[in-house]
Amino acid sequence: MFAFVRIRNIWSLLAYGYTMGKINLVSMLINIAILVYSVLHFDDILGKGLWLFLFLVFVNIVWQTKSILEDVVSLFRYPEYNFDNHRFIEHIDLAEETKETYDHMVKNDDHHVYAIYSSPVNICLQGDDEIALSEIKETKTSLKDYIEQNKETLLLFLKTKWHQSQRATFFNEKKLCMKSELTETSEGKYCVKVCRGNYYNSFVTNEIYCKRLFHNDKSTYIYPPMNPFSEKIQPLSRDSSFSDHIGASTLVLTTDGYVIILSHNNRTAVHPNTYQPTCSGSADYADWQRLRKANITSLRAFVKEVVKRELFEETKIEGASIDHIEVTGFFRDLVRGGKPDFCTVTYLSISLDEAADLFAPDKKEVNNKLVSKKVRSREGFDFTAFDRFIDDNAGSVSPALYMSYLFMKQRLQPEKGKPCEQENGPSNL
Repeated sequence: MFAFVRIRNIWSLLAYGYTMGKINLVSMLINIAILVYSVLHFDDILGKGLWLFLFLVFVNIVWQTKSILEDVVSLFRYPEYNFDNHRFIEHIDLAEETKETYDHMVKNDDHHVYAIYSSPVNICLQGDDEIALSEIKETKTSLKDYIEQNKETLLLFLKTKWHQSQRATFFNEKKLCMKSELTETSEGKYCVKVCRGNYYNSFVTNEIYCKRLFHNDKSTYIYPPMNPFSEKIQPLSRDSSFSDHIGASTLVLTTDGYVIILSHNNRTAVHPNTYQPTCSGSADYADWQRLRKANITSLRAFVKEVVKRELFEETKIEGASIDHIEVTGFFRDLVRGGKPDFCTVTYLSISLDEAADLFAPDKKEVNNKLVSKKVRSREGFDFTAFDRFIDDNAGSVSPALYMSYLFMKQRLQPEKGKPCEQENGPSNL
């Protein structure tokens, strides 16, 4: 299994290096084609200077092969940097347009959760109004310009993470990215614009927003070009230089009133060694393709499709055991450059014991340990045990779990689901 992960990690970095222009195979392939053609059609093109021409083509191929090998070696050479633990939370600020859209900020230093959300958006998500996804085509974008202009620095961050992830999955999968806020159309309907992206683009934009690299010998730092000092959190837009791939999480609720939590190990790419929701992941472009082929363009249906896939991948709980899924909220993770994430509650049609019998976690990322907390009895919902669990595990609760739990409480027990917010609404941290 680890051999497969290693090979796929290598292929992902090679392919991404090629797209960024660090590995150029085109010229060499053209020269090889010319050489092969000349040899096969020697009689037709025989004439003065042919041997000199072939010699020059051969030398050019050798030189380009040498250059490509040097580029590949450089791409995979272990960088002399490591990620520094310091994060620049206090410097994160929101653009004025962002403050107008989001009316709540969650700031919890104990759990390292810094997020914004909008109550009207969450109410809309919980309702029945149609919300359509509309895909926009990839063209020349601010994101592509940003990566092209800063590729040397961004590759240094990517290579450092790649070398630190050799026993973990660090694949460059195709993702669906969110390119607009929830907007109301002229017909009174709601719409969200999306586009195709990939995880490495998100890593070199969203994921490193609050990170920096520390040189092991020179005691110097490298900051990403977009960081809290230089870039405010902007509204979701096709003009954004952030990739903004969509995340989705769920808390499973069994028929006997238990919520299931997962304990992730150090091979998890994001927030390792933390407690996380029953499933938490990102939206693959393939999820969107499947629904679109079935003529389904609903945002809620898409989020539920992602949750079902992630739930099966991480726990092996199948759709047959699911009664229904409810979207409970949407937030943006400020530490990850305002990355968009949806939260849900999945109501199972089976008990905790039956779910435990099905439970077969993905051991690449999840510890073989099922954690459960009782939240519902005959008298109704009571989150006391879950609250105690959150308080007792400061620093070990992922933002996805914290926000999923917050939205679950707000939905199922509104008077108890009050977050730790800034008094005057969104502002800088």
